[in-house]
Amino acid sequence: MQNDIRDIMGLQSVYEFPIWFIIIAFVLLAVLLVAYYWFRNRERHIEPIQESKPADVIALERLTLLEKESLLQKGNVKKFHFLLSEILRDYFEFRYAFTASDKTTEEIQKDLGAAHFLNEQDKVDFLTVLKKTDIVKFTDEVLSKDQSLALFEKTKNFVIKTKKRQI
Repeated sequence: MQNDIRDIMGLQSVYEFPIWFIIIAFVLLAVLLVAYYWFRNRERHIEPIQESKPADVIALERLTLLEKESLLQKGNVKKFHFLLSEILRDYFEFRYAFTASDKTTEEIQKDLGAAHFLNEQDKVDFLTVLKKTDIVKFTDEVLSKDQSLALFEKTKNFVIKTKKRQI
């Protein structure tokens, strides 16, 4: 009779996961976390952009190159005015962090209305150059060589007058 009675067995789990499954899950989770943090923080390891020349120095160099190209003497009036406008817009954009290269002159004029970083005379000079270069760029009207050179000088003077002061 005593052989008929057996000892009570311990509790057994209904869901038994093999130990290898748990180890693989933890390793996979660790790999995913490392990949997540690496992708998230990798931008911080990019070398900082080296500080380039000031906007006025770049603009004056470009104006000097434009002058040396002698486009007016070669009859490339439209190209001269296109490049003059581009130089002025780029200078203004980098000097004042004001988007100028992707806007029309009318949009720039509207946005400059409330701007306090330029005095009124500088606004007038800037817009005058843009409007006159636009006339040459987008119509068949051609300015005389003297008028074009006057615009060039006005642009150069604007850059010199509005350059960032060194502290």
